[in-house]
Amino acid sequence: RPGGGGGRAGAGGRTLGKKSKGTTNHLEWSWWWSLNKDRFIELRSAVRAEKARSVNRDTLLGGTDGIGDVKEVSRKQVAKTIIPTLLLALKDAHYDVRQSAAIALGKVATSDDGSVRKALVQLLSDDDRRVRESVCLGLGMLGAPGSLELLAAVAGDETAGRKAVQRTHVLSRTRAFATIAVGLVAARQPTARGRASFLLTDLLMRRERQLDNRVAPAIALQIFSGPDHGPFLLNVFRDPSQDVRVRAHAVVALGKAGVTSAVGDLVEGLADKESSVAYSCAISLGLLTNPTDKKTVRRIAKVARLGRNLGLRRFAMMALAEIGGDRARSALIQMLTRGRGEDVAWAALALGVIGYQEPHARVEIGRYLMKAWGRSKSESTRGAVAIAFGISRQRHVVKMLRKTLKRAGTQELKSRVCTSLALLGDRPSIPAIQELVRQRGDPDLRRRAAIALGLLGDVHAVELLQEVIASSTRSHAILGAATVALGHIGDRSAVPTLVDFLENPDDKCPGITRAFAAVALGHLGDKDELPLLTQVHAHCNYLASTPTLAELLSIL
Repeated sequence: RPGGGGGRAGAGGRTLGKKSKGTTNHLEWSWWWSLNKDRFIELRSAVRAEKARSVNRDTLLGGTDGIGDVKEVSRKQVAKTIIPTLLLALKDAHYDVRQSAAIALGKVATSDDGSVRKALVQLLSDDDRRVRESVCLGLGMLGAPGSLELLAAVAGDETAGRKAVQRTHVLSRTRAFATIAVGLVAARQPTARGRASFLLTDLLMRRERQLDNRVAPAIALQIFSGPDHGPFLLNVFRDPSQDVRVRAHAVVALGKAGVTSAVGDLVEGLADKESSVAYSCAISLGLLTNPTDKKTVRRIAKVARLGRNLGLRRFAMMALAEIGGDRARSALIQMLTRGRGEDVAWAALALGVIGYQEPHARVEIGRYLMKAWGRSKSESTRGAVAIAFGISRQRHVVKMLRKTLKRAGTQELKSRVCTSLALLGDRPSIPAIQELVRQRGDPDLRRRAAIALGLLGDVHAVELLQEVIASSTRSHAILGAATVALGHIGDRSAVPTLVDFLENPDDKCPGITRAFAAVALGHLGDKDELPLLTQVHAHCNYLASTPTLAELLSIL
């Protein structure tokens, strides 16, 4: 889908973890980071903090610092400009534009906006199944209470659902997306959670023929579940007759729901014969284990070192990161100093997570990260260390990282260094990062560099990206990266450009550019601090994939 993360999502049914030409290796650290980064980057919070700093400068000093002030999109601008433009885009001839606009409307409109809900419901009968799937998600993210029963009818292939999509049967993929949307509505509306729980548990126990329809209820329960779901989810986990991936995602739901009573079962589950289930046990133990639980931390550390396959070892390392505390930190430092290859990258990233959560440990962590940076010859590993520097706030490394931007090296490493410098709030690096945005080359580098400028509060990034877009009319990859980056930056000066792209008055913008503009407007006007789908992305067992989950993980 447009804006879906630069090719992150894998095709459904692929044997994940095996690297082949033209595919992503799901066992590389960058895959975990791409799905979990939002809570560390907190881009919208950074934009709002910069807005507050700007107000203070204007009030107290009578001016600005000369770099430029990010001005956040107001709710009035969302209502008067962004929503009308996106509503118009629902009628676009290009399916990609319609589906992107449907999701964007779910992000930006409030749950009481009846006009948006009505327009989305009408689009449920679109001729293109991809649009219908996106409309389900849009209705879920909108969160109107009245949408719950309609989405449930679509999910259950009931008469009202068939009428809504104007078909004799609802396609299995559409049903799966509607099921996820039930969870999204429940996340928005606490009063709907009881009904949503009943609907989703009923759907899960039907044991549908299609894999997507079996797994989707377990994923939806991850979005809003609480400890009261523990007994049901534990029963699903323990039931060997359930599909492996249903069990795996029910286990993740246990962790996200905070069911601490499940820790003992999850420790045993680390040895489950089904790897997908064992992966999820590691993920949830990271969310549920108390750092003072010496026995459990020791068991997870052993799995991180000696687990039966790479996937289990990687998830166990990140579980230690989430648990934190002296024992977990000590185990990860040992892996960082004694490990090889990608193990070092994962250990560095995990230590960065601990540093983010435990400021008192940052000095020690920074010391070991510096040693890993100096010792590593791998630019992928250095990229992970750079991210760890940023999220653990190692501000003493900024001069070293600035030099890295100026040296010859892979664009991948430079893009990670841009992110790190932005997380460290290093505004003197803005000119060097601006230059990377200007340079022709890797779209991902230019996108990450542009987002780094947004984190740093550089309003001139909007003008810069407008220049990039004007000079890149033949490259869909660059156009997409630059257009979506405009949305990520969060400055309202980008709105007229994006609206112009989407409305296309001169008939110059191709469909894919219009679709990316819709995605960007969704980012700009998002009513949430963190995108709602972060609740699916974060702590996800992406190695237990299905076609619907792969698609969900590609949507930002």
